[in-house]
Amino acid sequence: MAAYNVEEEIAAFFKKTTASRANCEEKARSLTGSDRVLAIPIQGSSSYSMYAGASLEHVVQCRPRSLALKMDMYDLARNIHGPLVPAVQSHGELGGSDANEEDQNDGREPLVVYLMTRLPGVTELDFALSRNVSQDCPEFFPFRQNLFTDLASFFARSWLAPQSVSSEYRENLKAEYGRDLNRLLNDLPDQFKPHVETCLASLDDIMSLPMVLSHGDLCVSNVLVDEASCHLKGLVDWAEATVRPFGLDLHFLQRFAGAMHLSNGWSRFPDYDAVEETFWAAFTRQVGSLGDQTIRNIKRARVLGVLLSHGFTSRLANQPEPVVLKDDDHGRYQMMYLDGYLINPATRLDGTLHEAAPPTNSAASVRDDARFSRCSRRRTLTITVELETTTTMTQLTGLPAELLHQIFSWLDPRDLGALPRVCQVLNNHVKGNWKLCQDVYLNHLESELPFVHKTVTDLLDRASSRGYTNDNSNTHSASRNADFLRQLFGSSESTRAAFLERSFLFERVRCERPLAFPRSGNDDAGAAAAAAAETHQRSARLHCLYGAPILNVGRLRSTRTYPFACSTVYDMRGHTERTGWGPFRDDGSGKVDWEKVEAVMVVLGYNIQSKRFVSKLFSDVWNTPFSGSWSQSFMQTPALSPAHEPSSLELSDPYGVTGTWYRVVCFLDYNDFFNYNFPMGDPFPENLPRPGISVGEATRLIILKLHITRIEPPGPEDGQALPVVHFAGDSRLLDDGWDANGASELKAAGTVRLTKEGEVRWTSTSSYNGEERWKSEGIQVGGVRSARGVLGFWFDSEYDAHGPVGPTAIWKASDSEAPYGKIADILPTGFLAYSALVSVEDSDPEGEMDYTADEEDEEEEEMEIDVDLLRGELPALLLDANMEILTAPPAEDDMND
Repeated sequence: MAAYNVEEEIAAFFKKTTASRANCEEKARSLTGSDRVLAIPIQGSSSYSMYAGASLEHVVQCRPRSLALKMDMYDLARNIHGPLVPAVQSHGELGGSDANEEDQNDGREPLVVYLMTRLPGVTELDFALSRNVSQDCPEFFPFRQNLFTDLASFFARSWLAPQSVSSEYRENLKAEYGRDLNRLLNDLPDQFKPHVETCLASLDDIMSLPMVLSHGDLCVSNVLVDEASCHLKGLVDWAEATVRPFGLDLHFLQRFAGAMHLSNGWSRFPDYDAVEETFWAAFTRQVGSLGDQTIRNIKRARVLGVLLSHGFTSRLANQPEPVVLKDDDHGRYQMMYLDGYLINPATRLDGTLHEAAPPTNSAASVRDDARFSRCSRRRTLTITVELETTTTMTQLTGLPAELLHQIFSWLDPRDLGALPRVCQVLNNHVKGNWKLCQDVYLNHLESELPFVHKTVTDLLDRASSRGYTNDNSNTHSASRNADFLRQLFGSSESTRAAFLERSFLFERVRCERPLAFPRSGNDDAGAAAAAAAETHQRSARLHCLYGAPILNVGRLRSTRTYPFACSTVYDMRGHTERTGWGPFRDDGSGKVDWEKVEAVMVVLGYNIQSKRFVSKLFSDVWNTPFSGSWSQSFMQTPALSPAHEPSSLELSDPYGVTGTWYRVVCFLDYNDFFNYNFPMGDPFPENLPRPGISVGEATRLIILKLHITRIEPPGPEDGQALPVVHFAGDSRLLDDGWDANGASELKAAGTVRLTKEGEVRWTSTSSYNGEERWKSEGIQVGGVRSARGVLGFWFDSEYDAHGPVGPTAIWKASDSEAPYGKIADILPTGFLAYSALVSVEDSDPEGEMDYTADEEDEEEEEMEIDVDLLRGELPALLLDANMEILTAPPAEDDMND
């Protein structure tokens, strides 16, 4: 099956219309008074829909004239269901006046334009995909209970609002159903025909039910739910709404209570019986008790709905007359639903020819037991199969495919590999059965995130240089392992979401209500919190190794991570003696807190990428996944090799400290910083994070020159594998002109050592005019001599509880302590032009960085600079400024800009 491509769907739609996509988008701008228009990521085949408005608060939909919406149905739906239904206005046609005779003859149509309110919530499909657990697992059951309770109210409102129709309307509808059922009786496979005959015989009973408003397409992409609770928020796409007997829409509920698997057909979720009971209990509470005959008629109407929905091809008005399904790909897929709803004893609906529920030892029971066991990750399972009334032993190959699947899913993975060689029947069952492989993986192997975390770190630990650098870098060595990981994660947004977006940061991004910090303890809740915290740490570390900060999430990439990362970075409650004022955990253990490192990376990445020209210059560090995120990945460009022979100290340095480095620091205006941390009547208890903050930061880019002063053995609190290296050096701002601090002596001294975990820890102190001003603590992502560099915090040298603090990073440019005249060789191509012409001022002062591709293209065009023209002049300009090569966090004057 081909992957869905929204641009291809849109292009295919406009081939059938006399209006263009540009016409539609211009109309949307005109109707909403805003230039902001965004195509909805999942388009219907019979319309083009856009979010529009300053806050994308409207939906503008363009539909072919033959598929114009029935406004009376929308008005009726609004009257019955209120805010669950969008308000709709019709705004004429597009392409009608330009449609000449040729256009009409070739089947192209003008488009009718509708302006709708955008309902809150996400589709049920998106809700399910955003969860970190399978819909099979108990963690999902409360969400399904909420949805089915609300859907019961939705159906109850329809029941309590019966529509008065003429006897002629009722008779015509009955005749239409009779014609359709007779066509199904003639053309469907034999196993379905008894069910068609039963519906034909029950038509009078079905038509005796109340005539109600029927949505007609209650699928998982048309039902909107709350992002946190899965409560019903709305229903969209009422294009197929009509008045018909109650019950024909009930079969759509199956889509929310089970799943289709190509390998073994339709299956119910383990809580199917519970949610069905919830639905009917909530429904009857609102409509009152129903007689037995009424219940039987409703169930038969549900079966009729199944046959009409899944027995024919498309029923759209502008499509050929629907025909009964054939033995092709589409037909076989729809027949799997018919089989699941009508034939399979484990999943068939009440109201079919088989009214009796399956016995408790049936395939359904075995399946459900197995699912519950898989969710709890049990390693063993005993399955007893009693074959109803038979007294003879049935061969393994004679069991139903569903039972075989459940039995084989508990095989050892090595045995599963041998199973296809037993016989042709088992070979056919296993070959290409990805669902079976998935279930074996879930039942026997490690849970997903720990397994992926271990695999990624093992691959990076074993990475080695290919002898040349990446295409976009002079210092990042190429590696097959890194390239492989880049391919795995870079090409799949769902993979990134599954493994890189599981930290507490992303939980906050996706949750509308305040989340408390996970706290450990000795009870079950404490154990669960500890497990959640470990999940957060693993995911955050993977994100740091990935290296390209994820700044926007969601299908529309409209939700920003930056404000919540700023909350972590600038909240002084996270900078204490227990954390060493660095990126370490708040328990005094000295272990790396990868969630803090992740937050630093996101904040710095946001500020750097808002300076698009800078992000291009350093794309190897800030934009390229897994670039330099492994030990020994720094690779010296031959042209910049040290001009002198290395000293004995340098030869003994395992960390590669000596050389020229880049550094970036960010900081808030101190008034913003103080008001954020020390508000009047501070309303935030210790267990709740402060809210996201997005007030804009200043960013400073610095160049450093470092050299080793001494090397000593590791102390008792250090990792013992490598020594402690002491260094000193100087630094100088590369942007924002040359302020007083930049022209003064800013000296630095510090150490590099291993933590007990084996991570590389950098500590430095910066002095201004002989006085210690700032300290910093950081972790080198990727390990010893990684080209990715160091991420951490700078802070007041006196550990002032009132701050300030901020994020910082350093990464190596060269092993050479380049003299002033060689600065042009060290900097990336084009940087001198940038340094002379572009001032790096406060990052995104309004705190807005919503992604739009058009804005990026425009900014890239504006930033084009003739580097060759300026390259000859700028080194002299920098030398005239008496440029030195030094290191320091931002000076006090910078803090109060």
